[in-house]
Amino acid sequence: MKKIVSLIVVMSFFVLSCASIYNSGSQTILAKSADNKEGVDVEITTSTGAYAAKLPAIIVAESSYKGIEIKLTDKCYEPTVLNVNKNIAPSFWANFLLLYGFPIGMLIDAGTGKMWKYDNNVMTHSKNNCN
Repeated sequence: MKKIVSLIVVMSFFVLSCASIYNSGSQTILAKSADNKEGVDVEITTSTGAYAAKLPAIIVAESSYKGIEIKLTDKCYEPTVLNVNKNIAPSFWANFLLLYGFPIGMLIDAGTGKMWKYDNNVMTHSKNNCN
């Protein structure tokens, strides 16, 4: 009987906080300029820090409640900040399927930031002053 109860408890942790389990890896996002120019200077800020890059850029980031910000720093473009869109991951809603996972799993997913899924492609829009 003890083994069965232990197995049930362990299995319940595998299905609780579904998004934290299924979204635990990093996401890859392609960022480029709307005018398809290459070499556009940007500063990318993720939950792990900020770094300089050039568009088009591939951003590898983990889900977080903080989000991802792309700031145009190129002298030919007006300074613009783009926040990468994020939506609630479908696996987050699986917490509703398990009544006992509903409050606990959702709180874990929200606390870890794993409930979010970023757009795969983003375009920065800003006026090019160096045509």
